[in-house]
Amino acid sequence: MESTGKYWVPVFNLLEDEINVTIANPKWVKAVKGNKDDTKDSKWIGDLFRLGLVKGSYIPCKKKSYFTRVYKVSL
Repeated sequence: MESTGKYWVPVFNLLEDEINVTIANPKWVKAVKGNKDDTKDSKWIGDLFRLGLVKGSYIPCKKKSYFTRVYKVSL
């Protein structure tokens, strides 16, 4: 999944427990030359990941992200 804005967060939260979800930084995806367009994005990103051309971004575990959100709200 390509992380654009905050749109990926709810989808990631739903899928996190069911399957292995990897978040790709759009900057890294765009750096790889190829036939990338909006209609083929998911297949393109999957192919890049399988070939090792794009690494996954760091996403904290649920417990850590929960405490981060609680801390931010309390400020």
